[in-house]
Amino acid sequence: MCSRRWSRQAASSAPLVPSASRSRASAAPWLASRRNSASASSIATPARLSSLTRGAASTTRSRRSSPASPRLRARPLASARVHGRLRVNLDPYFARLVLAPRLGRFLADYPELALELVVRDRVGDLVGEGFDAAIRFGEPSSPSAIRRRLLQSRVLTCASPRYLARHGRPSRPQDLSHGHTCLLFRDPATGRPFGWEFRRGRERVDVPVSGRLVVNDLALLLEVCAAGEGVAQVLDLGIAPLLANGTLINLFPRWTDERFPLYVFHPSRHLPPARLRAFLDFVAAFTPAISAR
Repeated sequence: MCSRRWSRQAASSAPLVPSASRSRASAAPWLASRRNSASASSIATPARLSSLTRGAASTTRSRRSSPASPRLRARPLASARVHGRLRVNLDPYFARLVLAPRLGRFLADYPELALELVVRDRVGDLVGEGFDAAIRFGEPSSPSAIRRRLLQSRVLTCASPRYLARHGRPSRPQDLSHGHTCLLFRDPATGRPFGWEFRRGRERVDVPVSGRLVVNDLALLLEVCAAGEGVAQVLDLGIAPLLANGTLINLFPRWTDERFPLYVFHPSRHLPPARLRAFLDFVAAFTPAISAR
C-alpha cells in the first residue's frame, strides 16, 4: 500500500478497477493511508467477523500479561483526579481488535469517568464535534494536531490456501499484475483504490494490480481475503493467529518493510485535563507490546 491519509469515504464495488498510484504523503486509516482463528470457508459474515475478532483479541490479551510488557502495569493517575466525560473518536479496526479487550481495566481504574467511544471511518472536526482525542492509522493531515505515535504496523500481502489452490502462488510481487485477483482499498482523498507498493530495505517496487472488489473497511478486507476471494494487503496488527494456523499466507516475507503508523492525537496544545492524560497514558502503555515482533 502506500502512505495513506486518515479519513475514509464509503467504499463501493467497481468492475475490474485498476489501483491508483499511492499518494506519498505520510499516510491513513489503513491501508486508508496504509498501511482469530477462523475458517476460510465463507465470505464475510457477522459470525465470521466475530470469530476473527475474538481470535485477535485473545492474542492481544495474552500479550498484555506477558512478562515482556512491564509498562502495562504502570500506575494510573489518582482515581480521584479523573472524573467527568471523555469523548474519543476511534478507528474501527483498532477499536475492535485492540482496544475493546482492555477497556474493562481502564474503566475499573477510573470509576468516576464517563467514557464515550465513537467508532467511525473518518475523524471530522474534533473541536466542533466535541471530541477530546482521536486514534487513527496514518499521519494526521493537520500539522497543528498534537500527536503521539503508538506503534508502526507492517503491511503484509496475503492470500488464503483456498485462493492459492485455484490461482497458484505468485513468486514475486510483479506476478500480481497478471492472472491474479486483488482486493482493493479505497483512497478517501481520490476516491480511487490505493496503488500497491512493496519495500525491501531501501528497495521499492510499485506493482499495478486490478480487482473487482473495492472496500473501505479493514476488517471486511481481512474477512474476504480469508474466504479465498483474492489477494490483499493487510496490516499485521492482530492477524498473528491467522498466519500461525494457516488461514492466511504471507506471500512475500522478504517484502514486508513498509510500515503504517498508529497515532493518538488531540486538538489542544495546552496541558490536557487529567481524564485525557489518563486515557493517553493507558493506550500508550499497551500498544508497544502489541507491535513488538
